Amino acid sequence: MLQEPVRRVAKEANAYFAINRLVARAGYRTLADRARHTPRVADWSLPYAGVVEMMTLGTPSGTIRSADEIRAPLDRVTRLSYPTRATRRRVQFLHLAGEWVETSSSAPGRVILYLHGGGYVCGSPATHAAVTTRLADTAGARIFALDYRLAPEHPYPAAVEDAWTAYWWLLTEHGLAPEQI
Repeated sequence: MLQEPVRRVAKEANAYFAINRLVARAGYRTLADRARHTPRVADWSLPYAGVVEMMTLGTPSGTIRSADEIRAPLDRVTRLSYPTRATRRRVQFLHLAGEWVETSSSAPGRVILYLHGGGYVCGSPATHAAVTTRLADTAGARIFALDYRLAPEHPYPAAVEDAWTAYWWLLTEHGLAPEQI
């Protein structure tokens, strides 16, 4: 019985370390290109060039992957345990969903509309749960983490429209003033 949880954690840890190795390799290659004065594009900043290199290294050549296959490693890594000091409540509104995150230091009149990272193609409130917990605690605010629509299934400007809709929902349905968000 104990073997299954150990295997699950080992699999998640392997995914985490694989991503770390990918990031490190991309960083080394980017720095080496700069040292040789042969960057891909001279105008790119070092961080941007590193991200492009990481995405290039992380994409198997000749293989077309579904969006779900590409998102899976991030989802696995973020399922690793983290301390839960927050109350989370999933909500549905209009055609959207999101998650309220509150800690003992969250003030009712302060709300942060949180749009998770992932370039509008991956991520969710679940993948950023540790971030929203810490943010709620540090800022002394309630967090509304929007589960916006992701590309490529929902092309631009779908995610931006979702963010705008969530902002208006907070104003109209929750009676918040703009300065409270």
